[in-house]
Amino acid sequence: MIELNHTDMARPDDRKQKVDTWAKLFKATTWEEIKMITKDNPSMNSTAESIYLSNSDFAIREQCRVREDNIAHEKYQKECIENLTKEVTHLRELLKKHGIEEE
Repeated sequence: MIELNHTDMARPDDRKQKVDTWAKLFKATTWEEIKMITKDNPSMNSTAESIYLSNSDFAIREQCRVREDNIAHEKYQKECIENLTKEVTHLRELLKKHGIEEE
């Protein structure tokens, strides 16, 4: 087993079996880095594409969640504005009823 943070300490046998390269693949942080690591290995390239698709699906799900949150927040704000508008109208009626003028 190799620790992802210590790929430089991979044993010769690990390097022969490309365990260090697989570890680098899973440790990669950019799509360009992943493409560079997998360019000469069809098996790794297939894995990289799966990772990309999996992350793309996550990104889409995350965008949908953010959109739903925004819609809920907008609905909440609209309700608050309506309630405050009703309250202002009610207070203006009370002021008028008691003969108090607004400034």
